[in-house]
Amino acid sequence: MEDYSPDRCDRLLGEMPADVAPPVTWGPRGEAGIDKVLPCGWELRQIGPQLLMTIVAFKCRLNVWGAFGSRNVRDRMSYYEVWTAGVMMAGMCARYGKPGRYENLGQDGRLWVLLDDGSGLQDGSAAGNQTVRELDGDSLATWDGSLSTA
Repeated sequence: MEDYSPDRCDRLLGEMPADVAPPVTWGPRGEAGIDKVLPCGWELRQIGPQLLMTIVAFKCRLNVWGAFGSRNVRDRMSYYEVWTAGVMMAGMCARYGKPGRYENLGQDGRLWVLLDDGSGLQDGSAAGNQTVRELDGDSLATWDGSLSTA
């Protein structure tokens, strides 16, 4: 997607949380002590009408997954660590229009951060605006492990 670029990702990174401390606990839904359900992420999207559907063209999406696309791991990591991984991938991967994956994050190395354009079709009602929104485990499709790294 031609609009997937460090500039688009800069807006996303500028609006997502980037708190240094304390780390939050990422893990599966329903487990005690989980602050953020895996997968979790943020996206910048442009919404526009197209016939009877709404085309959602994701300009930049940053997701946190358990290692190898797992939802069933538990680890601790600050938003700042997620943000810094995003900054690195925006400069190294999005710059060339490529997706990125940063592995072995979190206190136990069980978390991955993924950056891509996330393009696709979805239902929606708003049209013609750009928004940054937080995603949770129910909002993200199942990851198939096919993301190539830059």
